[in-house]
Amino acid sequence: MLVDFHTHLLPTAEGSIAPRSFGIHPWQSASFSESDMPQILSALSDGCSQPSITMVGECGLDKLRGASFDFQVSLFQLHLQVAETVGKPVVVHCVRAMEQLVAIRRQRQWQRTWVVHGFTGSSQQALQLDRIGIGCSFGAAILNPQHHKAIAALQQLGKDRLFLETDDSGLSIADIYVAAAYWLEITVEELEEAIFLHYCRLIQHIPTL
Repeated sequence: MLVDFHTHLLPTAEGSIAPRSFGIHPWQSASFSESDMPQILSALSDGCSQPSITMVGECGLDKLRGASFDFQVSLFQLHLQVAETVGKPVVVHCVRAMEQLVAIRRQRQWQRTWVVHGFTGSSQQALQLDRIGIGCSFGAAILNPQHHKAIAALQQLGKDRLFLETDDSGLSIADIYVAAAYWLEITVEELEEAIFLHYCRLIQHIPTL
């Protein structure tokens, strides 16, 4: 079973699953203001409580697009509070704000796991995140042999501590798995089993196939 951890498209390979999430992307944050927070909280609580929704997000921080950074932080923390209430993991969008993301994680004892999707940072960053309960999901970057940082981070985490995704690339998740297995020097079957078990632990049950 191939898990496409984060995608904006329909499943891209036969036998793959793509978990559903609910949230406000940082790029959409400029459409809202502080006065909208009560309505946003209500909508997030209702949407994320639905049984068909596996994760909260994608939400997060982006220093290049969206509303003011302070408002993005407030909106992100609203998602985190909802995730704690409904007991679901969080899909995180993080652009040039890793330091702030780590600081927010360390502010309190968050119980839910967060996963940074489309991770392209260093192996040191990946390990730091992993130690504080933030996972990493890798996408199209690992198909490029010149993307040394992302590949090194993938290798550092190993098959039991990562996720793979297509995001909006239009690629097949099967191709992402082939590339990851190559860099990890294992078979696709080994990687498929490891990621599926990791995903089951993340969402705390075995998905209906």
